[in-house]
Amino acid sequence: MRIRFGILGTAHIANRVADAIESSGHQVYAIASRDLERAKQWVSGRTSNKDDIICYGSYDQLIEDDQVQAVYIPLPSSLADCWAQRAANSGKHILVDKPFSSAENVLQITQLCRRNNLAFLDGTQFVHGPRLKEMQNMIQSGAIGRLRKVNAAFTAWIVDSTNIRYDPSLEPAGCVGDVGWYVVRFILSFVGYDRKVISVYAVGNETDHGAMDDCCGVVQFEDNITAHFDCGFTSGYRQWGECLGTLGMFRVDRFQGAPIPNSSEQKDPNLHFQFRQVGEERNGRIERVEKETKDIWVPSVGKPQSVLLIEQFVTLIEKQDKEEREKWAKEAWKTQLLVDAIYQSAKTKQTILLL
Repeated sequence: MRIRFGILGTAHIANRVADAIESSGHQVYAIASRDLERAKQWVSGRTSNKDDIICYGSYDQLIEDDQVQAVYIPLPSSLADCWAQRAANSGKHILVDKPFSSAENVLQITQLCRRNNLAFLDGTQFVHGPRLKEMQNMIQSGAIGRLRKVNAAFTAWIVDSTNIRYDPSLEPAGCVGDVGWYVVRFILSFVGYDRKVISVYAVGNETDHGAMDDCCGVVQFEDNITAHFDCGFTSGYRQWGECLGTLGMFRVDRFQGAPIPNSSEQKDPNLHFQFRQVGEERNGRIERVEKETKDIWVPSVGKPQSVLLIEQFVTLIEKQDKEEREKWAKEAWKTQLLVDAIYQSAKTKQTILLL
């Protein structure tokens, strides 16, 4: 089935997701902006199928179009939650970019989708790639022993004070909701979405306008597992994650995604991570070993993560698998729940206890 997508907003990422929609064999049917001319400009900048895309000068017009089956929403979080709910009330399947304004709003969106038999998915791409699945399989197989720590960082130097990330009315959680979302999602992908969070302690910095532009700290989970996180807009580009166990560790750079090389001779960095064994179990005891770090290359599936995201979303639409839909809804909710706790801790300068 070829799904007809409508897109709310002309953010830069809308072009990349539109490319993924078309690469997946589906249709970018309509684009909406609060300014009709901006919608037309967005279409004119497309390199394919530009004559087939309908432009709307309001979000309501697109949502009310009965030909639109699914809506992609790359709006600021203060707007996205509301429009996601309105789209779901109009019978549209919902693909919404992260973050959300609160975990409570994630629940409201997913409840509407459940009630109306609609698919919901957040726009995190790296969780659909083969690299993450391979690393999860290694942990489950016992390759690194018992998991003890997950550490991750995502920072970028954003100097433009007019960027929406510095506007609390549009992005209330600042860096914690933006790059911090990816850090939290990475952590939960290995710790597990059902593992209880014991406490959260975060230190953050706010601009004169109240925008959170830097944040770091620690999360304590049950079973004596901890996670250290770092996110912000005030330092150079860093994007990495690592999992540490009693027998080994692995590390990945650019876990959220790196540009795919133009040359077929270059390896795709999104398929690479490193593994090092540091211990062996012998006679019921763990003995230290020193082994070289190994470069692991995951077999390619021949598709970028953005296309895999769209394919997963369409699968949720077509198969109507309730268990699978609940899985992805829970992952989005649990991610936002921890994002909210980190932001609250940084904002109040207090440890958040979640016993």
